[in-house]
Amino acid sequence: MAKSPNRYQATIQKIFFDRFETGATEFEFDRTELEESYVALGFPLPHKGPCGRDSKTKRSALSHGTASQ
Repeated sequence: MAKSPNRYQATIQKIFFDRFETGATEFEFDRTELEESYVALGFPLPHKGPCGRDSKTKRSALSHGTASQ
């Protein structure tokens, strides 16, 4: 039986499936999208951390192993 994704994995998967377009190898999202996804999935908001609210994050679908799933 496959393990359920932890909240970070579930959040990244949600953003990935919400934003991915065929042929894309990466996409950008900001911290507010992480927060919105946490809330949508019913998770408590994590600590904001040193990056602040406006930090941009690039995620490569291939580097996170989600492109083939």
